[in-house]
Amino acid sequence: MRNYFGAVMHYGWAIEANPSNPDNYIHRASFLERIRNFEQALSDYNEAIRLGTDVIIAYLGRANVHYNLSMYHEALADLTTAIAIDPYEQAAYFNRAIVYKQLATESENIDDKNMYEDKAMEDLRIWAELQE
Repeated sequence: MRNYFGAVMHYGWAIEANPSNPDNYIHRASFLERIRNFEQALSDYNEAIRLGTDVIIAYLGRANVHYNLSMYHEALADLTTAIAIDPYEQAAYFNRAIVYKQLATESENIDDKNMYEDKAMEDLRIWAELQE
């Protein structure tokens, strides 16, 4: 078994030593996610983004946390930002398609459901093209 709690502590010390480095927050957040401490992970991703707004991995990680907290529209916004930063980021398209599918599943409005389904398929098409 991996020592995620130890990793969280390690990056906590790294943050104390260098609180202006967004990478330390991103690494700690990823381990916080693994122990399902989503609220603290969200806080760390927010701080990483505040410190370095073009840190794509922070947007991808925060989108994952938002998704796990059933905050689908927030996840969608983060993934869209990640794609704006790097239009070739395959994971962003794939994960955004998953979020669109979730929104389609939960939507009671048929027009919204169809729109989300169409957007999911478009993102999967782009993802597949980037795989080539």
